[in-house]
Amino acid sequence: MQVDRKDWVPEPEQKISVPEMPPSVQAMIDNPAKPPAPVIMVRAGILPKLASDCEQALIASGADIFQRGGVLVRPMAWEVSASDERTTMAAGLKIITPTILVDLLAQNADFVKYDARSKRDVPTDPPEKAAGILLSRAGLWRFHTVLGILAAPTLRRDGSIMAAPGYDPQTRFYLEPDPALTIPTMPEYPSREDAEAALALLSGLLENFPFCTGTDRSVALSAIISPIVRGALGMVPLHAFTAPAPGTGKSYIADVASAILSGRICPVATAGKTEEETEKRLGALLIAGYPLVSIDNVSGPLGGDLLCQLIERPVIRIRPLGKSEIMELESRATVFANGNNLVIEGDMTRRTILSKLDAGMERPEERTFTFDPVAKVLEDRGRYITAALTIVRAYILAGSPGKLSPLQSFTEWSDNVRSALVWLGQPDPADSINEIRANDPILSSLRDILTAWRAVYADEKHKAADVVKRLESILGIDPLYAELTVLREVLLPVVGVRGVLDARKMGEWLRKNRGRPSGGFKFATDGVRAGTTYWKVEAATG
Repeated sequence: MQVDRKDWVPEPEQKISVPEMPPSVQAMIDNPAKPPAPVIMVRAGILPKLASDCEQALIASGADIFQRGGVLVRPMAWEVSASDERTTMAAGLKIITPTILVDLLAQNADFVKYDARSKRDVPTDPPEKAAGILLSRAGLWRFHTVLGILAAPTLRRDGSIMAAPGYDPQTRFYLEPDPALTIPTMPEYPSREDAEAALALLSGLLENFPFCTGTDRSVALSAIISPIVRGALGMVPLHAFTAPAPGTGKSYIADVASAILSGRICPVATAGKTEEETEKRLGALLIAGYPLVSIDNVSGPLGGDLLCQLIERPVIRIRPLGKSEIMELESRATVFANGNNLVIEGDMTRRTILSKLDAGMERPEERTFTFDPVAKVLEDRGRYITAALTIVRAYILAGSPGKLSPLQSFTEWSDNVRSALVWLGQPDPADSINEIRANDPILSSLRDILTAWRAVYADEKHKAADVVKRLESILGIDPLYAELTVLREVLLPVVGVRGVLDARKMGEWLRKNRGRPSGGFKFATDGVRAGTTYWKVEAATG
């Protein structure tokens, strides 16, 4: 029978129900070589197990998640301006928030739950509560600990070079190099001649800086080399730069070192009015794992417990900005500081090497440079990285000839950077420590007080309260009036309160400085009677 097409109506299209493809199955179809993501079943009443399953899934996936200072972090890179309209990739560690963790879980695992209506497992989102529990398990995580993030290859303690991008279990650094970075081939066994050529290349960057002495130049060379070979070093002394006038180039040395290390100018933190304020400003840079930090334009004496910890101790305690709790973390940042007529005080004097610059001009910023060292570095950054590695590696392979006596707290820096520079004919950068100590205002104040105290009391022993009482009631007819006046004047800045000597502060100061020699003498106790300590000045031996 013939059908009139005008009257023909097609049958309704039948829809076929196709079960939703689990992401892990789809991933296998898209990329057969990639192993399937783990499947995590979500159901009520098993949050602790879900949190553990999430951690295991992230570890198995190889996701770049690490622990640092009681928080989870991940490396991240972003494009930043470098110099002369160049750009480079900056890298840092980002704290993982609950939202970030949920995103990472969704990328690295498939979550399913049972659907009662369809009577089958269906895809679902990662449970936020499980992510929160995982983040709260500080101290129980199985993620690797990361010390920092690098943008250039570094040296390991065994003398090998860490050049592969990603996490290095031996150094515990994460390497995130700029994709545009090209590293020249370095001799497998660099010789002394190779090291001398490398030193000449790095020294050429410093031609326009007005160093006062060869030692000052040596400190600057250490500032360039130390951050590059940081993986082979333990703690590194603070590298400080000072000049009598602004515009001399103090902070620019840090920029040269940073240009080699990371391809950009150096991250800086300004010193706060108080140690606590400085601590908070440094905290964010340290948590982010930046390998180089500069304390810029220091106006007052440089010292304090935080800096002493940061420079000398492998584990430091900081208070992050905006938070009240204390965070403990391992830091391997190389720290610089600069200031006009910079003064290093207290315990920082033995933790610092100092470079002095002086252009001998009223306005040194008007000087003409023959070239821009930062721009020169960025033209071929890999060449300067290789030079720094070559110097230290050649020294190690030569058997570390003429290794200098270890510098307390900085043995590996002394053995590998300091000794390598001296091996190549450079002055010892640690020679600057003697000058720093000589100019320490705290040590100078102690010396003045010891001298003045001895002039009044000789070998006699006295209570702090009795000394304060006598100094606050000096009479012009006292035969020791002049000596007592001098003693009061040198004590007033350290133990005075609103222009009057304070016996309690005097006792605290004496206890803090007990046994510390200066000018050939020291304070010592001569017994405790009725709960009161008696003090005297005696000769310091040794």
